Amino acid sequence: MSWRKIKRTITAEPGTYILILEAKEVQKVKVGKLGYFDIEKGYYAYVGSAFGSGGVHSRVRRHNKKYKKLYWHIDYLRKETELIEIWYAYGRERYEHKWAQLLESLESSSIPFAGFGSSDCDCPAHLFYFENILDFNDFYKKLKENLANQKVIELSKLEL
Repeated sequence: MSWRKIKRTITAEPGTYILILEAKEVQKVKVGKLGYFDIEKGYYAYVGSAFGSGGVHSRVRRHNKKYKKLYWHIDYLRKETELIEIWYAYGRERYEHKWAQLLESLESSSIPFAGFGSSDCDCPAHLFYFENILDFNDFYKKLKENLANQKVIELSKLEL
C-alpha cells in the first residue's frame, strides 16, 4: 500500500474510520490476551476512532505498518492481512459504535472473534467478517438511512 497516497489524502483531523482488510489464506492468529482465532479467507472490516493527537492520519499511518509493537487487537490481525481500503469521516462525533452496530446488522456479516477491538465498550466486537468484499456505496446508503435524524456524515473512501 502506498503511504504517499494516505499522506496526500487523509488529514490529521479527529474522526472515525473503517479498515477493509483482505485475508488471502486460512490461518490461526494469537490476539494478545484474547487468545487464538482462525482467520478465514475473505474480508474483514475493523471500526476504529482517532480523537488523539494526529487524528485519523496518525492512526491510519500506524495501522498501515504491518510490523510494529503489538498494542491493539487490530495490530495482531494486520500482520496477516492486506489493508485494501480505508473508509473515514472527520468530526468530533463518536460514530465508532454506531458503525459497528450497522456492520453487525448486515446480512452478510459475522463476528469472527467476540470482544475484538471492543474491550472498552459494550459492543460485541469492532471486527466483522465478510466472504465477499463489502460495498462502500451500499454501506454509506445504509449509514445515512440509519442516522437519518442526525446531521449528514461525509464518508470518504481511499482505495489502496
